[in-house]
Amino acid sequence: MIDNYITKLESKTIISLSGKDAETFLQNVITNDIAQLKSEKAIYSALLNPQGKLSNHFILFKIDNKIHLLIDDSLKNDLITKINLYKLKMEVVVKQESDLNCIFFKNINKINTDKQIIFKDPRIKQLGNYLICTEDHIKNLCKDKNFKFNKPDYYYELLNNFGMVDECLKNLKEKYFSLECNLKELNAISFDKGCYIGQENTARMNLKDKISRRLFKIETEDTLTLDENIFYEKQIVGKVVSETPAFGIFKMEKFKNYADNILITSNDKKLKLIRQNWLNI
Repeated sequence: MIDNYITKLESKTIISLSGKDAETFLQNVITNDIAQLKSEKAIYSALLNPQGKLSNHFILFKIDNKIHLLIDDSLKNDLITKINLYKLKMEVVVKQESDLNCIFFKNINKINTDKQIIFKDPRIKQLGNYLICTEDHIKNLCKDKNFKFNKPDYYYELLNNFGMVDECLKNLKEKYFSLECNLKELNAISFDKGCYIGQENTARMNLKDKISRRLFKIETEDTLTLDENIFYEKQIVGKVVSETPAFGIFKMEKFKNYADNILITSNDKKLKLIRQNWLNI
């Protein structure tokens, strides 16, 4: 682990929602409870389609009582389009905050955070910290000899090793339910708030504990092929849903029988699924 790691996440975009209906609007469409921002610096949440399948995800925080969303740059256009579609006549203004940047780092003690917005990753605290700041603040950090900005590779390695959906979401969108993608365990879903898009199926699956498939990181020395089946004792137990990084969606039926064993793909490639500690399965 690189304790003094710090990087600027060029691939992240910060979007703000303002207007008198902004909080009400978000509360009606996203999976988590906006009210948590009264006590938490940041929350993780998602946007689902009407069937409850994962469409987008983001981290929310507030600056000057205005809600901001930290989102992957590749997902921003889809999110903005859906916000403008769903808001109807509500007073909600969507703006891309081009003057704000996102810094990720592992050691909170060596950064001057005075008057800056800083929070731990709300999914898994051990992942690290985010600093939202202006370009001027970054320039000041660059003048400090204690800091040397690194490439973002290690950040994405952390995400993948912890089993986050970030790098494989493009292959999961609109195909898999939020609970299948482990968003409940990652603190993205409130089951106490009112309705939101996709809430009915999500609540039913949770209540009946009927999560038939789960997303897991894959460990292999081979190059996988998207959508190839995964077998244990000649029975299909999963499917490759991402090649790089390697992730698969696995059946929960008889999971304990095969979870710790070597599995074989339809192209005779060997692999093991990685059981994350936070998943408690």
